[in-house]
Amino acid sequence: MRARILDLRDQLVINGLDAGAEAEAGYVSRAAQMEILERDGLILWEAPPSRDGATSHRSARLIAALAPRLVLVEIGARSAGMTAAAIAGGLSRAVAVTPTDQSRPGRGTRQLLAADLATLVQTPDELDALSDPHALAHL
Repeated sequence: MRARILDLRDQLVINGLDAGAEAEAGYVSRAAQMEILERDGLILWEAPPSRDGATSHRSARLIAALAPRLVLVEIGARSAGMTAAAIAGGLSRAVAVTPTDQSRPGRGTRQLLAADLATLVQTPDELDALSDPHALAHL
């Protein structure tokens, strides 16, 4: 299965290479994006919440369907992304959070880490370790 990038405005971008201005604007650095895509990860990036409040529910359903191994959430993502990642964690998906050049940990990210619902990933080796099926056996 190819990697996906999902933004919380419910736009699904296959392969991540057509992510356009938002990816270029620093939501996910190009190098980090490629590392994640090579590992069949799913990237959630920051986006404003929807007016109807349904975005996180749609996102959670898409994550459950599309992330066979790993959900990677950018540090600084808004609470809808954190909620969706936590739900994905409850579905036995590995959930990782990673810093980007222009992001600081948000409240949702800190809560996920404090509740042990996600793992902080800062290097490709850490991502490899988390992506290893043996490392995921306990989930």
